[in-house]
Order: sequence, then structure tokens, then C-alpha cells
Amino acid sequence: MEKEGKEKRDVLPLELSIYETNDKVFFPSFNDAADDFFTAQIAEEVEERAKTEYEKEIGKYERILNEQLEALRKFKIKEEESINKGELIYARYTEIENILQEMPEKRKVVTLTLPDTDLPLELDTSVSLHKNAGAYYEKAKIFRKKREGVERAIEGTKKKIKAEKEKGISIEKDMIPERKTVKKKEEWYEKFRWFETSDGFLVVAGKDATSNEILVKKYMDADDLFFHTQAEGAPAVIAKTGGKEVSDACLKEIAQFASSYSNLWKYGFYEGECYCVMGEQVSKTPPSGEYIKKGSFVVRGKRKYFKAALWLCIGIEKAENRLVVCPASDPQRSKLDNFVELEPGGDVGKNELSKEIVKFFVDSAKGENKEVVGQIATQDKILSFLPPGKSRIKGVYRKFK
Repeated sequence: MEKEGKEKRDVLPLELSIYETNDKVFFPSFNDAADDFFTAQIAEEVEERAKTEYEKEIGKYERILNEQLEALRKFKIKEEESINKGELIYARYTEIENILQEMPEKRKVVTLTLPDTDLPLELDTSVSLHKNAGAYYEKAKIFRKKREGVERAIEGTKKKIKAEKEKGISIEKDMIPERKTVKKKEEWYEKFRWFETSDGFLVVAGKDATSNEILVKKYMDADDLFFHTQAEGAPAVIAKTGGKEVSDACLKEIAQFASSYSNLWKYGFYEGECYCVMGEQVSKTPPSGEYIKKGSFVVRGKRKYFKAALWLCIGIEKAENRLVVCPASDPQRSKLDNFVELEPGGDVGKNELSKEIVKFFVDSAKGENKEVVGQIATQDKILSFLPPGKSRIKGVYRKFK
């Protein structure tokens, strides 16, 4: 996926020169990339529509809230003023009484501002100052009730605004399509250990006695190649050739793969011997009177032997953006971006080693690719790639950062 700044500009199944200066985000597959790209676009459009709808309602309630807050402010001021005026009358009772008595004209209502105050007192001269003070206290009660009513109304309006906002979020979630996880159909060979030779032949290895039986009985054809070592616990390994000729270089790759997953690795050998026969030479029919245990086979006829180094690579295959395990040949390395080379031995357990390998891949990834790499290079996946016994990292290689 091509990016310019934070904007996602295009989604492509391969890199184009016109985007060579753009930032890129890589995904496990083109389907994943397209799903992310178009889901993001739809999400933005839906979010904009949803905002327009529910923000109208929110705007209406926010205007009401502002009016209520202004009314609350005024009622608080009037309540406080009324209390202060009532208290002022009692505090300066005699002074006010003398001022009223000295007035030449007796009016029913008098407005009076005492020295050193800014509170104008409106007094009814037909009643006592005590009753005038009481009238102000009554006004304060009225304003207090109005204030309390507005406060309740404000709480109600705030709840409505909150409800509208939550409703808006809910609308967005409902309208934005769920991101679909495009699950790639699992190929039959992915239940086993496998790799592709540098010539493109599929090589599949059993993981235990049961999978050895299934692999040979169900998936091996007469014109396939069968690889095995004499070491106990070795996997059955088949190369799906379709009757085509396999180069010597590829035969050595397969022999290295088969030897590395045998118990020779567990015993700490750095080199082993492996043989190869045609699929038609392999049988489950033992000689008369003999028994073949589960996962074992009878091989008849001539065998071709190979000396093979025990040496594997675990890396990210750039063409398919997937984690693979393969023999450590130059053609195989050239298909990988960042990769780890393993050899027999070491003093750490598989769990600790797998965590170290995961950390290498994630730390080697750039920016947003860290998340993608973290999904590809999982600890479980790496554990399934490790040969029997202990392993150590022979080397790590980064082709990009």
C-alpha cells in the first residue's frame, strides 16, 4: 500500500516505480491490503455522514444548555443580592430608619443607596424595615427555587447531549463495515513442514509417525522423490516433481532439509547422510513374516546418497510476505528479506530461542510494518519450524531496515 504522509493513496499487488519515493505499508496478502485500504475509505465517508446527523441534535441541545447556564448565572446573582439586601437592612437598621424620617416627602416606595455600598435598597415606607428585610428574604427564596429548577434542567440537557454523542458513536460503529479477515485457504501441505526448491518444486516433510504415514499414503505419487535418513525419528520427505527432472542443486537442498529435521540435529551433528528414491520404490508391505511400525516404510531398489550440512534458515519471503523455513542455500537466501540461520547446539530452550527470533524480526521491521511482521512471525509459527533438540542462531541478516 502506497502512502503520502498519513494519507493512503493506492493499493497495489506489486511495487511500481511511480511510487518509489512514497512510504509503503506491506501486508501478508493483497486481499489484506485492499481490505484495509477500502475499509478505511468507507469508514471516513460514513463517519462524516454520521457526524452531520447527530451533531445537529447535539448543537440544538448545546444551545439550550448555554441559555440555561446564562439563566442560572442570573438567578444566582439575584438570589445573592436579595440575601445581601435583607442582611444590609438589619445591619444598618437605625441608620436607614433615620434617613427615612428625615426625608421631606414621604413616598410609598423609596430607593436608597447607603454610603460605602453599591446595593440600592428599594423600600416600602408603608411597612416596617423588618418587613422590608423579610420581603428581600422571600425574593431570595423565589430565586433559589428558580435556580434549583434550572440546575435540574441543566442536568437533563447534559444527559441528552451525552446520549446523543453515544448514539452517534453507535451509529458510526453500526454503519462502518466490519473489517473482514480474509482467511487464505489452507493448502494440504501446510499441515506439514514444507518449502519450495530454488527450481520451484514443492517439498513436504512429516512431523511425526502419523503425519509420515499420511504424507506417503495419501500424497506421494510414483514419480515423486522420497528422501529419508537412517537416523531414528527422521521425517518422511517427498518432492512433488510431477515426473520432471530435478537439478543436483535442488536435490542437495532437499537432502539438507530432510537431514536437518532428523534426530541427527538433536544429537548435535553438523553433517548427515541422506538417501533418495522414487516414490514407486516405497511401500508399506514388509517381507513375509516381518512387521513395520507406524511411520516406517520398506524401500526397495537402488538408492542415491547425499552428504548434507545440517543448516536451516527461517525468514520472511518478500514475494509472498510470509514466514518460511528452508535449507540455507544461496538461492533460498536470495528469496528472503530478513532471516535467521540456525545450526545444531546451543544452551537455550526452544521457547527462549523462539522469542529471540520473534524479537529479531519485529525489531528489524520499519515503522508500521512492525505490526504486520508481528502477525507473520509469531512465536507459535517459529516453534513449529524448529528442528528436534536444541538450536542456536548462527547468524542474522537484514536486507532492509
